[in-house]
Amino acid sequence: MAIDKIGSKALVDCSVAAADIAPGTITGTQLAGSIANAKLANSTVTINGTAIALGASGSIKPVSWQSVVVSDGSTVTTMVAGRGYFVNNTSAAGIVKLPISASAGDTVAIKDYAGNFATNNLTIQRNGHNIQGVAMGQNTTEALKELSDLMTNMLSLLKVKSNAQFGLNAALTLIASLPEPLAGPAAAAAFAVYNGKHLKSNYDMYQLFIDKALWEVNYLQPFGNRYIESRNVKTT
Repeated sequence: MAIDKIGSKALVDCSVAAADIAPGTITGTQLAGSIANAKLANSTVTINGTAIALGASGSIKPVSWQSVVVSDGSTVTTMVAGRGYFVNNTSAAGIVKLPISASAGDTVAIKDYAGNFATNNLTIQRNGHNIQGVAMGQNTTEALKELSDLMTNMLSLLKVKSNAQFGLNAALTLIASLPEPLAGPAAAAAFAVYNGKHLKSNYDMYQLFIDKALWEVNYLQPFGNRYIESRNVKTT
């Protein structure tokens, strides 16, 4: 008669290997109770450097804060994803570098330990990465370029107004030497030309005011889409 059951006393511990069990022959009904976590090869999970036992609960910090980094003006601290760095710039400017590789969701944190980044700047080396979709410093570059364009437009506007006034003055000087029958119509024509240029330059001036206001909103206001967030952190 075939043997379909074997008592536990008939088996030596660890004498049955996985290869001895046909696939699908052991189902949930043959497993009474549950397997203790301690019996598993891996009974814990590690998140942000903190080990949590299976079935347990814990508070996971978003980053693991490291010992204080004391800046000396030349040493570069390469950061690691999931870690936070207290940077003390009391004695000199500091330099930190983003990790060489990155994945979506990676986080690094920096804290102005002594509150003196305004005195000794912190330089963040991008290490080839973008931040918030753009290279750090790109907003500053764009701000300076647009500011240069605003200044160019302003100078052009001043030149147009100056030339218009010079042309009117020259025309009136010439008209003063004309006989009366010609002076009146000539003066009217000169003022018509001047007023046309004056109205056009006024429109350009109002547009320049609008462009300047938009520039300030975009780059100098926290809600601007190109806000330059820190005036105390340099980037490379």
